[in-house]
Amino acid sequence: MKKISITDMALSALGAAFIAVCSFVTVPMTVPFTLQTLAVFCVLSSFGAKTGLFAVIIYILLGMIGLPVFSNFQSGVGVLLGATGGYIAGFVFICLMYGIGQRIFHDNTAAEK
Repeated sequence: MKKISITDMALSALGAAFIAVCSFVTVPMTVPFTLQTLAVFCVLSSFGAKTGLFAVIIYILLGMIGLPVFSNFQSGVGVLLGATGGYIAGFVFICLMYGIGQRIFHDNTAAEK
């Protein structure tokens, strides 16, 4: 099993903080429109799939333990079980799909050379 470097840990924490800050920019609706999705893709493209996945998991865990990192300064397990929970849980799926796509694309470009 590979060890996680200090750099990856620091970038994951930075990515989680960036996602949290972007979730505060909210257009209130039934399901709020936020910049979370943009932040997730920015973290993935900047830091890679593994570090991005760790950042999203840290972000979700911070919200679960009670820090108000979700939209409209909400927190707790109730948010994850509510209307926005599917979107937040979907961020993990986005990271996994990004990692799969990155491997497929990387393998195809390496074979072409």
